[in-house]
Amino acid sequence: MFLTLACLGCTKRISFGPEGELRDAREVLARVDAAEAKVISLRGDGRLDVDSKDARGGVGLFLSVSRPALLHLEPLDFFNRPQGVLVSDGTTFWLYSVPESVVLTGPASPPNVSRLLPIVIPATELVSVMLGQAPRIDAESVELAVDEAQRTYRLTLTRGQVVQTLWVHPEHFRVLRSEVRGAPAYDLQFSDFLTTAQVAVPRRIVLASQAGEARLELRYKDVEVNGSLDLTDFEFEAPEGIPVTRVDAFGRAIDAASDATPVAPDADIDEVPAGARDEASGREASGPPRSP
Repeated sequence: MFLTLACLGCTKRISFGPEGELRDAREVLARVDAAEAKVISLRGDGRLDVDSKDARGGVGLFLSVSRPALLHLEPLDFFNRPQGVLVSDGTTFWLYSVPESVVLTGPASPPNVSRLLPIVIPATELVSVMLGQAPRIDAESVELAVDEAQRTYRLTLTRGQVVQTLWVHPEHFRVLRSEVRGAPAYDLQFSDFLTTAQVAVPRRIVLASQAGEARLELRYKDVEVNGSLDLTDFEFEAPEGIPVTRVDAFGRAIDAASDATPVAPDADIDEVPAGARDEASGREASGPPRSP
């Protein structure tokens, strides 16, 4: 009885897998890179819940994403009827709103590909996050520790005054949590992993802006990982009779006769700085800090 009671206070040992505990920070980062690179695409059903200053609620979602920036998001109503679709091939985006009977198209810039979200995020980052990857700062130094309370590796990445902390699973090396301090950014949580012999994919993803103005929770219900890619998911043709409006990189409607200045899809847009409000959409611009 005494031994049983004594063991109730024992700390359960962390399982580091067959190789044991790693002690080099760069080696752990390399394992994270390798684990993330295994997840190329994802397709299936999910649910997106949003809590922000301007919107609150949830919606069913059909989704198809693939690296580096292929994106198909199709919100569904209560009866699983499509209410629209946002498609991007990495260069051009299309948004079809069924209730408004309108199609928007233009460059796949951050404000445009984020039109279904309360934050502004580049397509490459959005796809990465949806595949369970936490975008990282360009660190000047990396420190490694074991977080006994969280039972994970803890990596601290530093660049100047900017610090990013990553909590990493000790066996499959997927990031479980990411926090950035010292610059406008968002925090991430990954959980409920679907684990196979080849990959580990989170079925629950939470993105929260540091300003507290937006929180997104994405849950996958029935998804296929690294399946045969259907490129038609990332193509779009406007339904007959639906008007098409061209927009610029900031999401502003442009006249068909005008010559809008082209902007690279994931280029930084000075008018929408990280952590600021996007005046065109009213959404918060958010993202991991850029290296100087």
